[in-house]
Amino acid sequence: MKIVPGKLEALPETAWDPTMNIGLKGAFLDQTRLHHAVGPGPVAEKETSDRSDVDDDAIRANAITPGYIRTPGTEAMYANPEIYEGRRKGVPMGCVGSREDIAGPAVFLACDESRYTTGSVVGSDGGQAVGYFLTVPGRRFSSGPID
Repeated sequence: MKIVPGKLEALPETAWDPTMNIGLKGAFLDQTRLHHAVGPGPVAEKETSDRSDVDDDAIRANAITPGYIRTPGTEAMYANPEIYEGRRKGVPMGCVGSREDIAGPAVFLACDESRYTTGSVVGSDGGQAVGYFLTVPGRRFSSGPID
């Protein structure tokens, strides 16, 4: 599967289905209850709501919300310098992430050192989530407006 740049309204259903099947449907159908979140919204919501279903089994349910990540599936998109530069500028750390940037949090969540971590959503996005709110024109914070 390759991600190809384009407008959402021009995206054919044949391109939409594989993305949703991997990202969302896979998490919902996973019978082992060990999920990997690839979409921050619906999957992260499911991960934290799953927590009540597995308390008796001592199974941990956590999610990782990635930012812009360069993978074999996104390589064609990031090969376009304009798209790459636009995405890079949107990340406070100034770079697009790699698979290795997601692997670290995943290893932590899978190891014994995180045995008391459950129902958590771990962001690995180079600061995108916080950075977005700091750059929205007209937002007010305790020190005044940020424009």
